[in-house]
Amino acid sequence: MTDKPVVRIKDIAEKSNVSPATVSLVLNNKGGVGEETRNRIIEIAQELGYKGPAVRNKEPGNAGTICFLHITRHGHILNRDHDVFISDYIQGLSMEAHNSNYALHTVTFKSAMISEIILYISKTDADGFIILGTEMSREDISTFSSVSKPLVFLDAYYPYLDFNFADMNNTDIIFSAVSHFRSKGHKQIGMINGLPLTPNFQLRESAFRTIIKEQGLLHKEDWIVHIDSIFDEAYRDMLQYLRNNKDLPSAFICGNDILAAASLKALQEFGLNVPRDISLTGIDNLPLTERTTPPLTSFDVSKRELGSTTVQMLIKQIRNKDKTSNFKLLISGKLIERDSVSKKY
Repeated sequence: MTDKPVVRIKDIAEKSNVSPATVSLVLNNKGGVGEETRNRIIEIAQELGYKGPAVRNKEPGNAGTICFLHITRHGHILNRDHDVFISDYIQGLSMEAHNSNYALHTVTFKSAMISEIILYISKTDADGFIILGTEMSREDISTFSSVSKPLVFLDAYYPYLDFNFADMNNTDIIFSAVSHFRSKGHKQIGMINGLPLTPNFQLRESAFRTIIKEQGLLHKEDWIVHIDSIFDEAYRDMLQYLRNNKDLPSAFICGNDILAAASLKALQEFGLNVPRDISLTGIDNLPLTERTTPPLTSFDVSKRELGSTTVQMLIKQIRNKDKTSNFKLLISGKLIERDSVSKKY
């Protein structure tokens, strides 16, 4: 008896009339591929005898189907700079869905009306939906109150809204950042935050204001800087801020790593040394933090773990037909210390 030939990505790509890279995204349950193309690739992979997780999710006997809605409202956060970030979420979602015997479908909405998304949910035969809330406002999320199907919002958190949320613990992260600066002798600490004020940016700034006040640190409103969230615009906005403000703190907490990297570039171009003159931290621990000069201190939250836990939350909602309460899960971050923070003497 002869062994069956190994099914290669190249074989699937040729028959599907797409690139090997597109096939790889589908077979690894990653985003960036339309639902119609994704389904066609999986069907062809099945025909050829491929047996990976993405194909097994399509086979009979699954407990049900979960749909991940990758929603981009304005693209200031969800752009190519954060592809790795979202990819980690999707890997966590995919692994847990597979382990729980649920099929996972990913659908992308770019600049769509919320009403269109709700209409899609109402017409889609899925047991539950995980919605990427990174760029969604309180008003956007409130609109989903008309949806009767199980929902969990990932990467967003509004404490008073009656929905399921899974997010990083922004208050813990900001407290840890302030504590880290204080341990290095910094008493004048500012914040560089992104615009538009997404849910996480809002939570980080609110936490920063509260913690600075609680710890009795010097506060100046000019030390809370708002700049665009896209790298090039953030760099230009930070340069403009530096031209207009001579009185600077000794350290800045940045709302994410893109803001930190853009601010680092602006500070250096302005003639300031990081960390000798000003110390910086970011949030998210994106790969770019290791490539800047100096490498950026940041906070890492396991996006795969958060994705995995989100699936568990949704499955509980699916199985609990008589829902009595919602889940609000927050995962803390871990300081990744590099060279962008120095001691203040």
